[in-house]
Amino acid sequence: MSYFTVTDLGIHARVYDNQIDIYISSIAGGEAIAGAAISLHDSKGRLLASEETTAEGYASLINASSRAYYITARYSEHFSFLQLSGPALDLSEFELGKKQQANEEIFIYAPRDLYRPGETIDFSALRRDGDGKPMVDIPLSVKILRPDKVAAHSFTWHPIKNGYYQYQYKLPLAARPGNWVLQVTGVDRKAVEYELKVEEFLPERMELEFNQGSEQKLFFDENESIEIPVTGRYLYGAPADGNRVSTWVRARKANDIVDSLRGYEFGHADKLDSRPFEAAEIKLDKLGNGVIKLPAKWRDSRSSLQVTLTSSLYETGGRPINRVYKSYVWPEPAMIGIRPDFGDGNPDPNSQAGFKIVKSTSNGELLAAQDLEVTLIREDRNYFWEYNDNQGWHWQWTDKEFPVYTQTLALEGKQPDALKVPVEYGRYRLEVLDRANNNQLSSLRFHAGRDWYYWWRKSNEAGVAVRPDQVSLAFDAEAYKAGDIARLRVVSPHAGQAIITVESDRLLWFKRTQIDARGSTIEIPVDEDWLHHNIYVSAVVFKAADSANLISPNRAIGVQHLPLHRKNRQLAVEIETADKILPDRSHQFRVRVSGNRETRQSHITLAAVDVGVLAISSFETPDPFDAFFGQRRYAVDQRDMYANIIALEESQRAELRFGGDAALARGGEAAKADVQIVSLFSGLVDVDADGFAEVSMHIPDFNGRLRLMALAFSDDSFGSADRDVTVAAPVVTQLSMPRFLAFNDTATLALDVTNLSGKAQSFRIDLETTTPLRLTTDIGNRLDLKDSEKRTLRFDLKASDIIGRGEIKFQISDEQGQTFNKSWKLAVRSAYPAVTESIASVLDAGDSIDINDVVDLDDYQSDSLQALVSVSKANLRLQEQLKHLIGYPYGCLEQAASKAYPLAHASSDKLEKVGIKPLSLEEIQSRINQAMNRLGSLQKSNGGFGLWDSNSMEEQWLTAYVADFMLTARGNGYSISEDMLAATLKRLQNYVKRQGSFIRQRYSE
Repeated sequence: MSYFTVTDLGIHARVYDNQIDIYISSIAGGEAIAGAAISLHDSKGRLLASEETTAEGYASLINASSRAYYITARYSEHFSFLQLSGPALDLSEFELGKKQQANEEIFIYAPRDLYRPGETIDFSALRRDGDGKPMVDIPLSVKILRPDKVAAHSFTWHPIKNGYYQYQYKLPLAARPGNWVLQVTGVDRKAVEYELKVEEFLPERMELEFNQGSEQKLFFDENESIEIPVTGRYLYGAPADGNRVSTWVRARKANDIVDSLRGYEFGHADKLDSRPFEAAEIKLDKLGNGVIKLPAKWRDSRSSLQVTLTSSLYETGGRPINRVYKSYVWPEPAMIGIRPDFGDGNPDPNSQAGFKIVKSTSNGELLAAQDLEVTLIREDRNYFWEYNDNQGWHWQWTDKEFPVYTQTLALEGKQPDALKVPVEYGRYRLEVLDRANNNQLSSLRFHAGRDWYYWWRKSNEAGVAVRPDQVSLAFDAEAYKAGDIARLRVVSPHAGQAIITVESDRLLWFKRTQIDARGSTIEIPVDEDWLHHNIYVSAVVFKAADSANLISPNRAIGVQHLPLHRKNRQLAVEIETADKILPDRSHQFRVRVSGNRETRQSHITLAAVDVGVLAISSFETPDPFDAFFGQRRYAVDQRDMYANIIALEESQRAELRFGGDAALARGGEAAKADVQIVSLFSGLVDVDADGFAEVSMHIPDFNGRLRLMALAFSDDSFGSADRDVTVAAPVVTQLSMPRFLAFNDTATLALDVTNLSGKAQSFRIDLETTTPLRLTTDIGNRLDLKDSEKRTLRFDLKASDIIGRGEIKFQISDEQGQTFNKSWKLAVRSAYPAVTESIASVLDAGDSIDINDVVDLDDYQSDSLQALVSVSKANLRLQEQLKHLIGYPYGCLEQAASKAYPLAHASSDKLEKVGIKPLSLEEIQSRINQAMNRLGSLQKSNGGFGLWDSNSMEEQWLTAYVADFMLTARGNGYSISEDMLAATLKRLQNYVKRQGSFIRQRYSE
C-alpha cells in the first residue's frame, strides 16, 4: 500500500545514541516552522515522546527509545511523517573517518603486520583517554584469535609504565595461515582489535622504481610511443645490473584523469579493445636503469586512456617482485569533456536532459572555445535471433542512428557550461565536435527512460540509502584551539535557507542562516568543552520550490570534520645513525625526542625490520599522534523525507549519483625452508634529561635495508619517525635456491656475489656442501670483481636419498686476507606419501617380537622410519618413561597431549620420589603454555581436535583426552586457555547428545 500527504512540513532528523533531534522547515521556502507538534512512535503506533519546535524549528527528544519507529509533525492543517527504519542518508562521498570515538583509547602496534608460522610477535599498546591524556593503569584481558576466530591464547596484560603494555607471543609452528587478531576486551565496553597476517612468505630482496620515483602523472600523445624509465636495485644498495624486467600492459578508457573534473568523459564513446598484451622484455644496465617502451597502439582511440603497467623485476634465480604503474594517453593538447547532470542514472523521457561541457588541458586548465558543433543522435537497436553451425541459435542486433537535434555552443572557459537537449524515450549519443582543434570529438551514450539497466540498478538498490546532492564545506585553518572562531566557507549547488550544525555524539551548536548562490561564510565559536575528535560541521541547504518553472523542492548536504589543535602535544622524533652499516655486529642507535616541556618524562620504542618484509604488506610506521588525535568517525544518522517529495513535473524525477612443528604432510615431515627474517625490537627505553635515548641492537648476518621505526610518548604527548638504513658487507652474497629438494633431485642454483668494498679486487672463493647435498659443479677458486660489480656463479646440486637439511657453505677472502663466510640450509624430503603400519601382538613373559618379521622394512626409507611402542601391564620404569615423555618432541595430537600430561601432576615432591630433578612452577607453566599453543593449532573450529592439524579428521577419543588434560592442569592450579577448554567441553556435550556412529556423523561437519 502506498500513501502520500499534501503538506508544507519538511522533516530533517539527526539520530544520536540516546537522543533524536528534529528540524522542521517549510518545504516551499525552507524557513523554520515554530510551534510544530512532534511525536515519536513505536512500530505499533504507541506514543514514546513528544515535543514542540522552537522558533528555530528545532525539537529534541532526550532518551529516545530504541523502539522508535517513526516521527510525526503537525502544524495548523499540515501533517508530515518520517520513518526511522531502513537506511539513513548515504553520506559515503564525504570523508567521515573510520575509527569510532571512545572515552578510553587503546593504541596497539607491532614492528610489522606479516609473520611466518613459528615467529615471535612483539605486541605493544598505549592506553589513554579519548583526548590522549593519561589514565589509571589497569590490567587488560586479551585473546589472540586464529583466522577461524577461535582463541589460540588468552592472557592478562599488565602495564609496564605510564600506560604502556608489552607482550611477546610465539606463533605455533603449525599456525594457520590467514588473519590473526589480538583482541583487547573490557575497554570502554568495546573490544579493540589489532589484525595481522600469518603466511609462508619470502622477503623481497629488490625494489623497482618508475619514472625516478616521481608521483606526477605522465601524459603521452596518442601518436607517440610510451616510454617509462625504470630503476631496479637490490635492497643492500647495489644496482640490479643485468636483471630482467617483464611487463604486461592493459589500457582502458579513463574519465578520472583530471582530478578537478571528476565525472567528465573525454573522447569518443566507442569501446576500446582492452585485452592485455606483453611488452618487450628488457635488461637493466650496469646502473640498474632501463626504459619500458610501448608501441603507439592507440592511434585511433580518440579518447583519454589509462595505461596500466604490471612489471616484474627478476632476481638472478628467477624470483620476481611485482609493481604496478599507471600512465595516461591524452590525444590532444585540449579535449572536450562531457558530464551528465543525471550521473549514472537515466534522464526522464520527454524532458530536457542536462549536461556540463568543458574544454580542458590534461592538468585541468579550462579553455574557451567557439563554434562547437553539438549533435544529439538517436540510436535504434533491433534484436533478432540467428542460427549458424558454430554458435547454434544466438541473438544479434542491428543499429540504426539518425540525428535528432543540433546546435552551436560557445564555451567561456571560466567554469563548466550548461547544455540541455530534448529527449524522448530511447537510446541516445551526444556528440560535441571541435573542428578548430583537429576535429576533436567527444561523445557520451545514455538512455532516456527506464531500460533494463535502470531496473537492474533499482533491484540492487532496494533498501539502499538515498544519496543527497553535495554542499562544499571548507575551513580557513588546519585546526582550532578553544576560543578560536572557525570560519566555514559554504558553497551550495543552489541558494537557500540552511541549517548549520556542529556535532559529536550529540548536538554542540547550530544556526539557521541564508546561503547565497555564490556561497557564504559562517563563523563558528570553538568551545573549550570540545575535546573529542569526532566533531563535525554539517550544512543542510534547502532549495525552494518554484511551480512556475517546475522546480521541485530539495535539499543538499555537506559534512566536514572540525580538527582540534593538538600540535603542542606532538613530539618531534629523530633517529641518528649512519646511512650504511655493517652486518653481524652490534650497533648503537640514538633517538632524539623534542617538542615540549615533557620531553624528560618521555619513553621510546625502536624497531628495526627488513624493508623486504614491510614492502609485501605496504606496512606503515605506527603513528600514535594520529591514533589519539586523528579524525574519528561521524556517528550520526541523518534522515529526512525530501527524496520522497513528488516532483512538480509529471514524469519520474531522475535519481542523482555523484562521485565519486610441523604437522606431517602427505609427503612425510614438511621440509623446513631456510628463510631469514630480520625484525628487532628494543622494548621500552627511557629518554634522558637531554632528550636522548640510546638503543643497542645486534644486526645479524644480513644484507639488505632496514627500516628503523621509533615511537615516543609521554603522559599526553606523542610522536614517531622512521628512517631507512642500508646493511651491507664489503662483499655481499645472495643465493637463489628452491625451498626444498626431493630424493635424487638435481637443481641449478645461482649465487650472486657483489663487490661493495670500494675498489677492484681478486677474491679467493671456496664452495662446499654437507649431506644430504652433493656439489656436482666446480666454480673455481678465484673471482675478479670491479667495484660495485656483480657476478653470478651457477652450480648444480644433487640430493641424496636421505631426509634432512644440508648446508651450502661459501667462503670468500679478499686481498687483505679478510674472510667472509656465508651458509644456507636446504632441506631434502621424500617425494612419496607417508605410510603408517599398526601392529598389535600379545606377548607372554620372556617373549619378544622382531619388527622385521612383521613388516618388510626394506620397502621404506630407513632414515624416515619412526616407531611408537605401547606396552600394557609391564614394569613402567617410571623415571625413565617420564624423562623420555617430557623430552619427547612435539608430534601428533596424542603425542602433544601425552608429553604435557605429566606436567599437570609434576609437583616437586612427586618428581623427587621418582628421581627426577624438580622443575620450578614457572618452568612447568611455560611448558604447559607451549603445549597449549601446540594443541591450539590442532583444535578445529567446532571445538574438537584433528590428529595432525586443524584440517585433519576429528579424533573423538583424543578430544576427550585433551579435555581431561586441560581440566587436570587447571585443577592443579596451572593456567590454561579457558576459551579452548570451553569449546572442547561444548564439543563433548555434543558427543553425548548424539545418536549413532561418530564415523558416519563426523563427515558432515
